[in-house]
Amino acid sequence: MKKNLTISKLMMLVVMAVLPFSMYAQEGKKQSKPVERYWYIQADGGLSINHGDLANYNGGVWDDFNHFGQQAFKNWNAHLGIGYQFGKVVGLNLKGGYGLLSGHKHGQTLVIDGMNGIYEDLDLNKTNYFEGNLNLTFNLFNMFNYNPRRVINLIPHVGIGGVYYQAGAVSQLNQDDDVETLLAPQANSRELTFTVPVGMEFNFNLAPKFDLFIDYTYLFTGKDNLDQVAKSSEEGRVINDKDMYSQLNLGLRYKFNNPCDIEKMARES
Repeated sequence: MKKNLTISKLMMLVVMAVLPFSMYAQEGKKQSKPVERYWYIQADGGLSINHGDLANYNGGVWDDFNHFGQQAFKNWNAHLGIGYQFGKVVGLNLKGGYGLLSGHKHGQTLVIDGMNGIYEDLDLNKTNYFEGNLNLTFNLFNMFNYNPRRVINLIPHVGIGGVYYQAGAVSQLNQDDDVETLLAPQANSRELTFTVPVGMEFNFNLAPKFDLFIDYTYLFTGKDNLDQVAKSSEEGRVINDKDMYSQLNLGLRYKFNNPCDIEKMARES
């Protein structure tokens, strides 16, 4: 009798010791979330910022934004895109769009494409472009703690693409920044070059199927004549820097996932 009582006490102690771990394990299973994989479509639009030869900066690339106000309404872009989210972190999207670039530059000697002579204080009026690019995306927050319903996500991206552009007219500026003389009309034909887009997206999860996002993308190009001019040194030597531009856009994304299914999977798991 005493032996049976001792065994019973021992079994009770074992059950009491194991029970907290069992409850913890069940709670952990409830908190685990199945990984969503889905297609999506998106649209975005906003400002284009010129960082080429006719961007009016003297203190570096970021100084372009200090001189952007008077050119803002001549610089815009819009895109449509489709993408796929492969899992917690990695996604892929393809997007295409249209945009305009303008700008002006003081205090830099410039050479106009196809013309003899060195010029200063020039204005670019509306280079227009069609572009397309394929981007690899990375959800930084999901790398450490996966949550498909997180309100805010930080998503860097990098890709490869192309821009098909028609360079705008180039004019001489007077001291008051008014256009004085047309030096080069708008280019007669379009040219094609590659782009390397690198950027960061701040994503806001509005609903299971809708995201609002703010995206800033910097695009490196393969040519120097998006503005029909090239920089020149004081000795007259042409400096062949490639033209660059960036985009600050607001967008909306629609996801073809089924939030009911994912929540059902989470409950069943």
